[in-house]
Amino acid sequence: MHMRTLWVCVLGVSIGAAGCGGGGGGNGDSDGGGDPIDSGNMGGDGSVVTTDGGTSVDAGIPRGPVLTQLAVGEKLSCAVLSDGTGKCWGDNREGRFGNGNKTSNKVPQAISGLTGIKQLSLGYDHACAAMVDGTARCWGKNTNGSLGDNSATERLTPVPVMGLTDVKSIHAGMWTTCALTNGGNVFCWGRGGNLGDTTLTDSQVPKQVTTLSNVLQLSVAFNSGRSSNMHACGVRMNGTAFCWGANDVGQLAQNNQNPSRVPVDVMGVTDALEITAGGGHACARRTSGLSCWGFGSYTGDGNNVQDLVPVSVMTTASNVNAIAAGNDHTLARTTAGGLLCWGRDANGQCMDSATFTPSGPVYLMPITATPTGITLFAAGGTHSCVYVPSSSVTYCAGTNEYGELGSGTPSSLFRTAEPTPVEW
Repeated sequence: MHMRTLWVCVLGVSIGAAGCGGGGGGNGDSDGGGDPIDSGNMGGDGSVVTTDGGTSVDAGIPRGPVLTQLAVGEKLSCAVLSDGTGKCWGDNREGRFGNGNKTSNKVPQAISGLTGIKQLSLGYDHACAAMVDGTARCWGKNTNGSLGDNSATERLTPVPVMGLTDVKSIHAGMWTTCALTNGGNVFCWGRGGNLGDTTLTDSQVPKQVTTLSNVLQLSVAFNSGRSSNMHACGVRMNGTAFCWGANDVGQLAQNNQNPSRVPVDVMGVTDALEITAGGGHACARRTSGLSCWGFGSYTGDGNNVQDLVPVSVMTTASNVNAIAAGNDHTLARTTAGGLLCWGRDANGQCMDSATFTPSGPVYLMPITATPTGITLFAAGGTHSCVYVPSSSVTYCAGTNEYGELGSGTPSSLFRTAEPTPVEW
């Protein structure tokens, strides 16, 4: 295992170091998304130090497999490998590893018998995968029928979602799951009231959201930071944005706090490229910049007041190409492979290597996170993960109560703001 007492610099990712060459410093403090963002090879421990592009590389850094996607949820992390398989680490009490048991693990474990994975999504107590053949699989708790297999039976290994074909992406939320097809249609199943229709009736199989069409992208809050409320958002092909669900802090951007069971247009957003639903907020990447709405300290506009309509994120960065919201923080990736973060950072989930204060910092405007050279990233409940392809290293930071950082040391590393290599 990599010795924690070493100072290391890997392709611009500095971990607890001053004087690292080639990139980010140790304490980023200015500028820097559940649902995940997509965009053999095992390395051994050792003491040999080589160079890669002029940057020192400690051979003890645990290089891993080539990844095509990261997914981060509540105290759980997963990855899709280039061979179409998946691995998970962290909290497995609900069976979200999909490996036939409920044993949590501090290092990655394979999802049982599942190949051909295109994309993973981690819900509150279940997980789902969109497959390359256009079908979908789900596993874990089956609360309200959220696995879509026409039952309410818990499944510890993946089962097919009934009747779904041509799936583009899948989105697991709070006791609810939704899927977007390549044709731009949306289907949801699970808890009644969350399904995008007017009913309160649970559905154990997918139901089409009939008021939606020509949808380009979808995002479902995996936890919403609450025990039962959920919201979902999306972007149509014409750039208009919509949301439905809980609205107690303005997460539907309707200039009110009234929930809606059916999709409603986000006020003033007609140029959206991407949207992400977080805990008590949502954010959109637009041709005109970044906007957020909802709980005050999560929206990145420099103020700590609730925003019931979209407000501009206070950053000069004009080169953001992807966003991802966690429960109470949001990440944005720049075209140069850097990372911005705003919102609460009480457990180090902003990956900025900051020193902890008793309640943790709150970033009302974006700050620079430590990692650089990233292509994949994901924001979860109270932790985040990134992937640096040039070194095949995965880093996570934040809480580590169940080993969700994948570092192999949950007891001695309860939380950290320093990007920590996953022990593949």
